[in-house]
Amino acid sequence: MRAVGLTLADLFDEPLDHHRKSMSVFQRRRQDQARNALKALKHECIVVWCMSEQMRAGFSLDPDQHDRLELALDRIARAAEIAA
Repeated sequence: MRAVGLTLADLFDEPLDHHRKSMSVFQRRRQDQARNALKALKHECIVVWCMSEQMRAGFSLDPDQHDRLELALDRIARAAEIAA
């Protein structure tokens, strides 16, 4: 590679993991928070999907299910507000 004027770094768009700077405690905490938020959002989307499938099949929601659906929709809306 040296003969053609290249380095190993020239072969990659981004640095390899072991060449990246260490994340600060704050950055690691934010990354963990984002990961946990996405997991929670995924769960709430599954709740909404399950309830919608139940209604699509012609079944009505009981009061507890309706309350849970409202909670899921509220959590999704709050996540959108935080992300904006």
